[in-house]
Amino acid sequence: MLSQTDPRPSLFGFLSSKHWPAVSGRQMLLGAGVILTCLVFGFVTANFTKLFGSSPAKLAVLPILLVVLMLFALNPLKFFLGALLLRSAGDLVFDSMRLPIGGGAGLGGVLNFMMLGIAVIVVIKDKPQASRKHVMLWLLLLLGLLEAVAVSPLRSEAIRLYVGMLTNFAVFVIAFHVKPRGESALKFGASLTIWSSVLPTLYGLYKAVALAAGGMGGERLASTFAHPNIYAFYLVLVLTLLLYVLRSSDWQLGSRQRATVWAYFLLQSAMLGLTMTRSAWIGYAVVVGVYALLYERKWLIFLVLLPVIGMMVPSIRDRVMDLGEGNEVVQYAKLNSFAWRVALWQSAFAAMDLKAYLIGNGLESFRVMSVSFFSMSGGTLWGSHSVFVQVIFELGLLGCIPAVLLYVRVFKDGLITSRREKVAGFTVMAIVIQYLVTAAADNLLYYLVYNWYFWFVLGCAAADTFNLASPSRGEPKLV
Repeated sequence: MLSQTDPRPSLFGFLSSKHWPAVSGRQMLLGAGVILTCLVFGFVTANFTKLFGSSPAKLAVLPILLVVLMLFALNPLKFFLGALLLRSAGDLVFDSMRLPIGGGAGLGGVLNFMMLGIAVIVVIKDKPQASRKHVMLWLLLLLGLLEAVAVSPLRSEAIRLYVGMLTNFAVFVIAFHVKPRGESALKFGASLTIWSSVLPTLYGLYKAVALAAGGMGGERLASTFAHPNIYAFYLVLVLTLLLYVLRSSDWQLGSRQRATVWAYFLLQSAMLGLTMTRSAWIGYAVVVGVYALLYERKWLIFLVLLPVIGMMVPSIRDRVMDLGEGNEVVQYAKLNSFAWRVALWQSAFAAMDLKAYLIGNGLESFRVMSVSFFSMSGGTLWGSHSVFVQVIFELGLLGCIPAVLLYVRVFKDGLITSRREKVAGFTVMAIVIQYLVTAAADNLLYYLVYNWYFWFVLGCAAADTFNLASPSRGEPKLV
């Protein structure tokens, strides 16, 4: 029989607490979470094809989701930069991986919520870096949108749009936390956004050649984006940033680098032409025209030559000439797209009473009510095709105030930036102007990918002006 001091362990001696380190409640909770996650993934894996189908794209959702979650856990900020670098090419992948749940949920929805999580993490981990003025205007806008969601006649779609606006705010806030030391935040944001255009350009070239070879050269080019308009507005942003690279003293380019950037600038201009998006063409012309008038008149030659060359392409010429026909609203007449938009807007404003003008009809109400107020709706729920019209109709004039102040604030960031470097300041102001120009005749609020890049670049510009106003403030590290 063993004595009490016998060193040999008993059969159940391993259960003794002296053999195990102390475990805190937090560690136990984390362990339970890991076990629960494994059980859930095990169940989903075993029943995945039964629940969601057996297509290769859908089967890839689970392993890709696991990899994405691991990368997110390792370093949220670097995950954000990687996601933003590749998101321009993401629609092709995400659309093929939509699952038959939650109205077509997929990896895109997961990424949206991860962006919100990253914003929370960086704000908690670092001391808040974002300007209070910008944040307060954003919060006022989001509060007004939330009230509009509460009275929306199409609640599910209103919530989807609201989540998209939340992610725009998250991207804007995160931009204050990602600037490497010793570098302009705007320069960093411009570089990342330009590099994000490489994959869409390669795929766009492939699609353009394939369409031309198949006798479909007149088709509008969307590249990796869900719609040609989204790609077009994204290209205008990229072209504005390339102009900044070419003409700003922030960039010290060698002769070969400058030639490469020029070639890429011209290539992106050609891609913009192939999208057939007229409002984007106008936005691009405004940016180049204002730059030429303010800084370099020789760019006016480029502005004149580009449309002349474009008109030599039959599909582009037809797209322009379409505006000369169908401008009168008469019975059985076929309207061109702009005249149709004008008729839609006039009908919408005519249907609004005083209360609606003040506080709006609720988020996503335009589409629901268009069936009743637009005689040419044909029973279709039409979007407003104008951010201005949509905001007035759905939020009212009072709801417009935070949005107007926010755009004034980011435009002012451009004025402040121009004190440091004039072309950099012009770039920021031009990005705001071209957004507002194109927003006048399109549904920009729904173009999530484009809005992410737009607000990321403006967030970087705001971070620069915040640093100029607070030079003694410690710069955040990219961790």
